[in-house]
Amino acid sequence: MKRMKEKLYQLFSRVFRREIIRDGFRGILGRDPEEEALRAYEGSLPALGMEGFVKDLTTSKEAWERQKLVHAEELIRAAYQGVLRRDVDRVGLNSYLSSMPVLGLKGVIKDLTNSKESWEKQLELRKEQIIVEIFNAIHGRKADNKSIESIKGIVSIIGLSGIVKAVCAKPNTTNQLVVIQSCDKDVYAPLMEASAVSNKLYCNKYGLTYNSYVGIKRGFFPWHACFNRIIMLKEYLNQGYKGWIFYIDSDAFIVDHDFDVRKLLFRNFSMIAAPGGMTGEPWDINDGVFLINLGTDHGREIANRWYEDFMMTSEKKLMQARNWQDVPSDQPRLHGILKQNPHLCNLMLIAKREFLNNEKGSFVCQILRTNAKDLDERLRRIEEGVNKVINK
Repeated sequence: MKRMKEKLYQLFSRVFRREIIRDGFRGILGRDPEEEALRAYEGSLPALGMEGFVKDLTTSKEAWERQKLVHAEELIRAAYQGVLRRDVDRVGLNSYLSSMPVLGLKGVIKDLTNSKESWEKQLELRKEQIIVEIFNAIHGRKADNKSIESIKGIVSIIGLSGIVKAVCAKPNTTNQLVVIQSCDKDVYAPLMEASAVSNKLYCNKYGLTYNSYVGIKRGFFPWHACFNRIIMLKEYLNQGYKGWIFYIDSDAFIVDHDFDVRKLLFRNFSMIAAPGGMTGEPWDINDGVFLINLGTDHGREIANRWYEDFMMTSEKKLMQARNWQDVPSDQPRLHGILKQNPHLCNLMLIAKREFLNNEKGSFVCQILRTNAKDLDERLRRIEEGVNKVINK
């Protein structure tokens, strides 16, 4: 009986071998075999047998590549967990699903490994080792525990370049810090009234001075209130103040009342700000939320040059500047000063925008014009955000 079955199988394989080979290719590889492959398997099928034929196809490189595409989502999720230690987001999943045929699994893993997020996670995991190595490279000696601990707590905020600047900078010479806000009385006053609730509570918690100004210190139209920050810095200089100023725009409010901003002031930086645009240039900062140290030569030079630049705009030109940017506003002026005087960027610390002034900022949230359809929506979002802070 056994010999009879073998003879029948051999007969079946010989008569229908082309159909068997085609069905195998279609079922396992999803395609018809090339004529060359068809002829090759026709000759080897009797010796391979069905089990050997199926195994040959399922263990081929082509079958593996096809399985990767069939299970692409599963593989992408595994790659995210392995490299980034989190679930893949919908945007990332859709992006890699479309590029998987080109990148392959190896390419996806390499892409994730080289990503900014992966680098930041590795930096956070190895921050003490990195601080020690940078400290030793710069100072030629082992870092003391106080220096290590003071930097470790803000690595996620300042990144690698910030670590280097923190190690290089001298110890802070002042703990004085004043928080200021300003706006016009017609347009932005409601926004500052709402944001100031959180900012004042924060100042009360840490014993900081809070000052604000409503109106226009120099100019004629509501948008000219953007220049108030320039004049207010000059006023503090004229008073002989040599501490830190923490400026917060009227549409920005502190959301994390558990973070003491003075942790950033342990070194003698001249200014701390987030990126403004996407150029990556040191001068391209956002002056909607920033800290400036008037106790440093560079901090005072920035404030003085900013004031001098603004005062070069005549009253007549201001009177004609009814619309936004009819004359340069505050931020372009600051950018110009920093570009023309690059030495002023040397002691500036660039914090992540997601920390300092972003609509989802982890420390300071700022609701910009681009984040809402109109002023009413901005006000509503500020009020809702402040209420969440208060009711935590």
